[in-house]
Amino acid sequence: MCEHAHGSTGICGPVYLDGGVWGREWDDHMFVCNPVTSKINHDHITFTGSTPKANEQPDFLASDDGWFRPVDLQLGPDGALYIADFYNSIIGHYEVPLDDPRRDRSSGRIWRVVRTKGFQGRSDRDNVRAAAHFASARTNRALIDHNYASLGQRDLSGLLVMFDAASKEDSHLRHAIRIAIRNVLKLPAAYKGLSTQRILASARDELIRISCAVPTPEAATWLLDQLKASPATKERDLPSPGPTTPGTEPVSFLGMDPALLTQVFSHIARHLPAEREGELVSLVQLHFGEDLDTQLDLFPAMREGRKMTNDGSASRKSGGASDSSFNSWATTLANRLTDWLSEERQDDWLGPQASSLKPQAPSNGPSPWFRLARPCADGQERPMLDSHPPGGEKLTGTLRSKTFDLPPTLSFWLAGHRGFPAAPAHEKNLVRLVNADTGHEIALAFPPRHNTAIRITWQTGKMPAKRGYLELIDGDDSAAYAWLAAGGVEPAVVGIPDLGSPAYDKRIRHAADLALIRDQSDGNGTPKSAFPELEKTLAKLPQPDSYSPDTRVALARLRAVAPDKPAELPELARDPELAAPLFAILEDDSADRGETAKAFKTLASPAQIKLASALASSRESAAILLKLAPPRVIADPLVTGKLKALGDTALTQQLADITAKLPPQNDAVNALIAARLKGFDPSKADEKRGELVFTTACMVCHRIGVRGNLVGPQLDGIGARGPERLLEDILDPNRAVDPAFRLHIAKLKSGGLMTGLLRREQGDALIFADAAGQEHIVGKADLTEDQVSEFSLMPSGLGGALTEEQVHDLLKYLLDRK
Repeated sequence: MCEHAHGSTGICGPVYLDGGVWGREWDDHMFVCNPVTSKINHDHITFTGSTPKANEQPDFLASDDGWFRPVDLQLGPDGALYIADFYNSIIGHYEVPLDDPRRDRSSGRIWRVVRTKGFQGRSDRDNVRAAAHFASARTNRALIDHNYASLGQRDLSGLLVMFDAASKEDSHLRHAIRIAIRNVLKLPAAYKGLSTQRILASARDELIRISCAVPTPEAATWLLDQLKASPATKERDLPSPGPTTPGTEPVSFLGMDPALLTQVFSHIARHLPAEREGELVSLVQLHFGEDLDTQLDLFPAMREGRKMTNDGSASRKSGGASDSSFNSWATTLANRLTDWLSEERQDDWLGPQASSLKPQAPSNGPSPWFRLARPCADGQERPMLDSHPPGGEKLTGTLRSKTFDLPPTLSFWLAGHRGFPAAPAHEKNLVRLVNADTGHEIALAFPPRHNTAIRITWQTGKMPAKRGYLELIDGDDSAAYAWLAAGGVEPAVVGIPDLGSPAYDKRIRHAADLALIRDQSDGNGTPKSAFPELEKTLAKLPQPDSYSPDTRVALARLRAVAPDKPAELPELARDPELAAPLFAILEDDSADRGETAKAFKTLASPAQIKLASALASSRESAAILLKLAPPRVIADPLVTGKLKALGDTALTQQLADITAKLPPQNDAVNALIAARLKGFDPSKADEKRGELVFTTACMVCHRIGVRGNLVGPQLDGIGARGPERLLEDILDPNRAVDPAFRLHIAKLKSGGLMTGLLRREQGDALIFADAAGQEHIVGKADLTEDQVSEFSLMPSGLGGALTEEQVHDLLKYLLDRK
């Protein structure tokens, strides 16, 4: 009903006015307490059928008294509004220590608000009208809920007709009907009754959606039969499999969108009797034999479905023909992906590398190059290799083509910029043709300083070379007007691969997930991939750090199977600053662990702490950490806590020896907080810049309004805390941690650790969230202990990662969120 939060996380104690208690003009108005902002908020409720909507109105009451904390509202028998006031300047549980003298423990206030003008009180007639109003708003839903079971058993089509007749704007009513239909379908033999009824196509499609919420074998069987009985199945012949191009439109199946399609097949796989699973696999291959990408979308959903029981916890029993069908399908997908990767990687472009003209190969970050369609001056769009990846233009790099015989004429389309429009053109971005035999440049072209590509033509037949290669060079690390794109080469001596496109990236991720399936072990007990050829092919991919965060993590997991590479390490691939050094670390098996040592010398302090925290998750990697990381990084509270949680006496003693001579860390943090507070001038700080800092540094875990994620605390109304408390939150997140957001350190039977916030229990598993908001499932049977630490998931070290100006801008932005 209420789609807004009135700028707060503490909405409570609502009162609804109706029945003329304050006069007819106040009917259907609602007041809510807002203790965070010291206000009584106000909404006007309107109805569409039985669906209410709260329309935000000007606040009913606002106070500049920081002790006014309304927490409950009640309408008295005299028609007055009574406000329970917590009457405390400190309301956050851990805003300050619990023994802080500013906490008031003995006083409270009750306010009485009376409407005098035109007030006549509330008569018995008004009470009757109020009851009738609410009853009328709920009549249809009550009819649905009352005795729905007998109604459904007699004739489920009655509920379907009711659903079809309900206004699409009346979402509450329609949802209530869906719930009733679902509950009917849970009854014994409900689906058998469907076979005797004539169901319209629209009703059938709604039943398919609803049946995905019915966790029974009968529902799964009915869904499978519906899919098999569709005209599309009857009219379709089994196609011959073959490689397809990522990004092709998925086959429409019963009018379903891809998300619903995945949900339906996952639900069937989860609940279908084992003896019929072969039919499900055959159905997928029948309809999507030519559509590799849709099969890859369905495979993981169906695989996860097969693992789960009805309570969402333990593994299903497997074996027999159903396993054989599923495993055979997995093998087919793995072989097709291996073939596709072998065909796709024709090395038309050799990947980012140093150019003799502009040695701009990215050494510590992802490649900027990806495929994107760009408009051209002739009115067409063409796929191009583009150096303007999502998220910014600061990345640089050189992309080199394979060597080719020079044709008489060579042309291509070129777009992009050479610095800000008002500034003189620079020569950092260009395309050049190089003599393959001598390495000398024989032609070059600069981007047109425009988003629309122009055609470049070279008379290559007259050039003093027989063979050559192209180089695309982006050497501009500015934040804007710093990219170029090239494509449409004629004749097609080099093509434009799907490098970096979303569909290409997704297919690589599916391939990595398939290669991660382990079904056997080597002689040392290490699990081996079920598809070793696919794993080998993926291991040869250039620039694994250039993919999307989820794909980077999947590729990193393939490289992290040894005990000295704990499960938390691949998750660092999500961080663009850590991606490149992480892959170097994962591929480094040298005795001196040179890449790890290099990372601890070159990365910024916050990134070092993230790396150290991941390495502290197993005994083997912890030994490397204590040998190579700086003492101050090892002394980080989270890193130290995890090292101690491993329970290894030798490691704990080594930790104590390393950190013994370090000064107390709190002294430095307190000094930094004091300095930032002293230097803060609200008139000089910039709220817009502060919002950008929040977006890049905070929003991955925190939400304000509708922007951000709900991993850490929601920050609506955060400005009421004041600058000193906010600086403590930002620069010393472990100072006062709410128990709901304390980090869990789960000790695994394997000897490693899993750290994160405990989100929920699900059957026999615990669900943890990491600092990137990603969820991880840990079976209770795999745990030896779940420790609740004193630490926050929020990383320390932001004081070193953010400049003084950035801290002040962020502070300005947060203080204005009241």
